[in-house]
Amino acid sequence: GLTEEASKRMAISSIKNAMDALDGSLDPDLIVNKANI
Repeated sequence: GLTEEASKRMAISSIKNAMDALDGSLDPDLIVNKANI
C-alpha cells in the first residue's frame, strides 16, 4: 500500500502541477502528450 505521507505528497504535487498548467508555468519536460495539447 501507500503510506499516508506519500499519499499527501502525491496529492500536493498533482494539484501544484494542475495549477502550474493553468497559469502557463508548468515545466514542459513534465508533459507526456505534447502533440495532443
